[in-house]
Amino acid sequence: MNYELSIAVRNRSPFFVETPLPIDRLFSLDTRRKMNKVLSLCLENEGIFENLRRKLHNTTTFEIKDAFDQVDINAEGFFSGKTLESFLKANDWYPTQREINCLMAALDKNKDGRVSYIEFAHGLTPKNLI
Repeated sequence: MNYELSIAVRNRSPFFVETPLPIDRLFSLDTRRKMNKVLSLCLENEGIFENLRRKLHNTTTFEIKDAFDQVDINAEGFFSGKTLESFLKANDWYPTQREINCLMAALDKNKDGRVSYIEFAHGLTPKNLI
């Protein structure tokens, strides 16, 4: 059976384009410009976020575990979007639901609707300490 399968796979015809099309045939100029703008904004924002993570890292009075414990008011080892929203409002920040969703999407890496300490620490730790 394995021999027959290997023969069939080896002899099949390719289903992909062997020579890639030029980018100007794939996307219009307007689409390429918009894609460039989106990519530039993403990179710019990531740079801003990294600078904030570095500032937190270099602040001697900031401890990630203490910050996590402030949000995790039930001491469950995780918090939900609702808990995050309550914490922010209690500290005079009034995010929209979209902003809460964005924060949760950035922090909740396994997409279970909860942010664990590991996920929180990963989100607040600088990616490049050099």
